[in-house]
Amino acid sequence: MGQIVSFFLFIYIFRIDSAKKLQVLFLRSNSLTNNDLEHITNSLKTNATIKVIDISSNQDLTGDAVIKLGDILDTNRNIEYFGLAKLNLENKHVTPFFNLLGKFAFPADKV
Repeated sequence: MGQIVSFFLFIYIFRIDSAKKLQVLFLRSNSLTNNDLEHITNSLKTNATIKVIDISSNQDLTGDAVIKLGDILDTNRNIEYFGLAKLNLENKHVTPFFNLLGKFAFPADKV
């Protein structure tokens, strides 16, 4: 089973890395693990076009792993939606996202 999951993770990462204009990524109910999310997040750090990321209903993810999604905002300020429903998150897990919002000046050409 672990090899199958690793294979599918490889496919996700390959497609994310090769999709130059990827804007929407729905990964709902995919049984993602913390390790999967870490690899996906690392791939998305170099994608400046992604606007929607939905990882809802992946019950194996912990809040601490989900916090790392915020790292994407360091390189991509175009994110419009993070789908985080049904992840059993607590305030301490979502507060870092709110702290990142408004952290950087909004570019004049985006107003």
